[in-house]
Amino acid sequence: MIKKNSYLVLILYSVFLTFTVSFFSALSVISKFSEKGMILFQILAFSLMAFFFTRQIIKSDTPLKKLGFSLKNIDYRIFIMLGVIVLVQPIMLGIDLNISLSVLLLTVVQMILVGYTEELLFRGLFFLKLKDKGPVLYVLFSSLVFGLLHSASAINPETGSILVILQVVNAFLLGIIFALIYFLTKKILIVMLAHTFFNIFASISNQVSLERNVYSVIVLSILYVLCILVIAFIRKKYNCVSSFNKSISSEIEN
Repeated sequence: MIKKNSYLVLILYSVFLTFTVSFFSALSVISKFSEKGMILFQILAFSLMAFFFTRQIIKSDTPLKKLGFSLKNIDYRIFIMLGVIVLVQPIMLGIDLNISLSVLLLTVVQMILVGYTEELLFRGLFFLKLKDKGPVLYVLFSSLVFGLLHSASAINPETGSILVILQVVNAFLLGIIFALIYFLTKKILIVMLAHTFFNIFASISNQVSLERNVYSVIVLSILYVLCILVIAFIRKKYNCVSSFNKSISSEIEN
């Protein structure tokens, strides 16, 4: 287990993830691979990072299953609000019906790995290393880093600056929702699945005008605020605030 400053370690982990994915993406572009080839390179990058972060969890003396790979006892309202968030983009932007079956299947595999890897880092490792700092810092710091690292999309010259800003804002707000849900439920599987389906539907949605993208982000932002209110309303069911340090400490000791 690394004994250095927790904030620095988490930032380095996040930069390492971004660099690795960007490096493999650049290789696929330089090599002039097809769309399927590019997705395969992304799958390879996230597979390597999934292995790396899984190892870091294990080395932190926390059994992987303690992060909560279960959907039992989760309030049904969490499923409903996550389902609504996931469906906003395909509803507002439409589905790209021209996508081939092979690309769709590769995209699904890719996004499963993205959901697993990013949630293991930003919700799992961040939680473990910041568990003594309190819930507010954990939620805000993990979400801020998660959001800022999505600015790496600016590397693609075809991505306009406004779209990059929208991606960062959306990732930051979505990160808050995921962090709150994980803190509330202690079930990392629910945020992994939500992240995966959100990315899948975003990937197969139509490429539309900047104006429609802005509208979709506005709608999502409103939904995020409503989700925070729902989470605050059902918080007492889990009694998470009062047992924050106690619950995670007992889990690690067992």
